[in-house]
Amino acid sequence: MKKAFNFNNYHIITIGDSITKGYDGSKVLEQNYPKWLAYYLQTNVTNVGENGATITGPRTIDMTSKVNSINWTDYQLVLCFYGTNDYGHRKTAIEDVSLTLANNLNRIRQANPHLQIYGILPTPRYDNYKNADDVLGVGGYTFSDLIDALKLTYQVLNIPTLDWREWNPMMITDDNYQNKLNDSHLHPTAKTYQEIAINIANYLYNTIK
Repeated sequence: MKKAFNFNNYHIITIGDSITKGYDGSKVLEQNYPKWLAYYLQTNVTNVGENGATITGPRTIDMTSKVNSINWTDYQLVLCFYGTNDYGHRKTAIEDVSLTLANNLNRIRQANPHLQIYGILPTPRYDNYKNADDVLGVGGYTFSDLIDALKLTYQVLNIPTLDWREWNPMMITDDNYQNKLNDSHLHPTAKTYQEIAINIANYLYNTIK
């Protein structure tokens, strides 16, 4: 692991859905990815991920509600790890998902212009034991469409973005997902959560300025 940057005095916050919360499909694990990330970076990580969280609302656990509830001046870096539930559960058009994400990222920047923002794209998902990449969801777009749209939104705002398809395409695949995902659907095993944290830590070390 590259360690050219010292995170010791950083205060990091992680926002997102059940993957950030640490849910494995049946319970919330104490050793979630933010816990492991704090260990690997040797720094403070506050985890405010929530099961079922989405980018778009109206819900009490959508991204807008979360962004409005946080004092952003308390942190130096935020990891945004949203999207899979918008694909799986929301009928909102993909253009509105992107717009809502952009609006929230701009709100965060306005609240703390010095905060470093990182986007983490959704990890692969398998619905009914089928890779969701090319399957139309309830909003009328595929999972790949969603990931491409989120990535473009982050890039337009000049926000570094971890795309698992490029960074570690072998982490969760058609051949290993039933071992890597505790429910063979979406939620990682304890070991996979640790692997996610290692990858995010390496990504931060390689891109932090």
